[in-house]
Amino acid sequence: MTNGRYIIQESVSSLCLQLNIVSNIVEFKTCNPLNQNQIWKYPSSVLVESSKSIPLFPGACLDSLGLKCPTTLPEGRSLKTSSSSLTINSQGNGYLSLKYGGSEVYSVGVASSSGPYSITIQSDGNVVLNGKSGTYAAVGCWNLGGQYLNLLDNNLYGIPYGMIVQNNQNKMIWSKLGYPTSFRIALIPGSFIDKLDTTNNYLGVDQFITNGREYLTIRKTASGDSYGAYLFPQNPKYSTTTVSTALWKKEFPEVFKEDLRIYVHYEGDNTTSLCLVNTIRKSMICGTFFTGNTPSFESSRYLQLPAPGSDKSTDWAIVLRSGTGSLTFGYFGNSKTSGNFALQPSVNNLYQSRFLSLQISQNKYSLKNVFSNQIIQESPANLQLCENDFRLGTFSRYIVMYDSTTTCSINAKTMINSRISSLSSGLPVNLTSIAFNETFNEELFTGCLPPNLKKLFTADFHFHCSSIYSSELCASVDQLSYDIFSCK
Repeated sequence: MTNGRYIIQESVSSLCLQLNIVSNIVEFKTCNPLNQNQIWKYPSSVLVESSKSIPLFPGACLDSLGLKCPTTLPEGRSLKTSSSSLTINSQGNGYLSLKYGGSEVYSVGVASSSGPYSITIQSDGNVVLNGKSGTYAAVGCWNLGGQYLNLLDNNLYGIPYGMIVQNNQNKMIWSKLGYPTSFRIALIPGSFIDKLDTTNNYLGVDQFITNGREYLTIRKTASGDSYGAYLFPQNPKYSTTTVSTALWKKEFPEVFKEDLRIYVHYEGDNTTSLCLVNTIRKSMICGTFFTGNTPSFESSRYLQLPAPGSDKSTDWAIVLRSGTGSLTFGYFGNSKTSGNFALQPSVNNLYQSRFLSLQISQNKYSLKNVFSNQIIQESPANLQLCENDFRLGTFSRYIVMYDSTTTCSINAKTMINSRISSLSSGLPVNLTSIAFNETFNEELFTGCLPPNLKKLFTADFHFHCSSIYSSELCASVDQLSYDIFSCK
């Protein structure tokens, strides 16, 4: 008998397959519907992606309670999916080794130890490598409520591989994820709150959401007399994780002495996207990452920490998304400013997100797909940049043109001609305001980008600009609403 992936070559009438949580071997046992270790208990849809809970992969998980998976992975055994494996490398000093496609992508070890080794998820939720005389190494996720260590199957949640520690509700509390290689947006349970889900519509005191690496949480301020919202680069339970180490924080001591919660659209109010709320006083401060600008994004539904896109410590973000996953607004570690873009250089010759890169130089203009390195559009050979600025008027336009000389003629090649509405000065530092503007070269996108790319951006943007001669952020522009182009 086979399900297309696994083959059962032998069967015994009236008996059921059961996982021996000590030896990690499947055996025939008397059928018992109450026995959690009998694998017939697992539904066939166990690997179906869900935004409510991360599915456990039989044969690729550990359970601190030993209810659904073994508690320990001994030396010589492995946890496996169709694309990844977790083993103990006992050569020299032992270490935990996560492999994807045969290549090691993550490891945890120690300077000196002796075997035999084993990997265990402890009662405090930490995943540790044990040796002959005790614990030698740990991934560092203690006291976050972890119960399961689980390997993701290939491309679940748009991730090529994943080693995830999950709580008893199967939400992520720590992970090592493969970096996204597609345009698909995934909501991994534990990484977001949802304004429409009454069981997950706010972030409260001592609660957190995580992308597996960074943690957005509510905790006491340094003075201890009020609460603040903080994004930490590691486990918020680390002794060294203090308010001063936060990547992003918001503190309003006079308002949040007794309580603090983060909501998306508090109590149905869609006039602002994000609200910090004291539910005891019934007082609140609302805005979009509280930068002084309070645009309305009625389409916002989720507050999320997206999966990291690289090993870089600056590659983090706190974002708002619509019900379809479109990005409505965000705060990005690359730029330390808010907006609906991933990167914000303070220059006028480079605009780049995780998906597109637009470069403007004296001799060449190019728009490139970052994933495939495909050049989508570029300036004709042997032409020079003759214009790269705004033409001001009723509707300001951002223009990039190339010609045979540095002075534009009627034969100049127009690369960008985007209407940016009421901008009065400066250059847009938001790639989406160029590449997805209603007046940008629409024919450019015929067959050149994935159709679902438009889902990355919502139809109501809030733009910022950067002065041509200064890196300082200039005044924000009124919210714009228009259609977004995609490939046809």
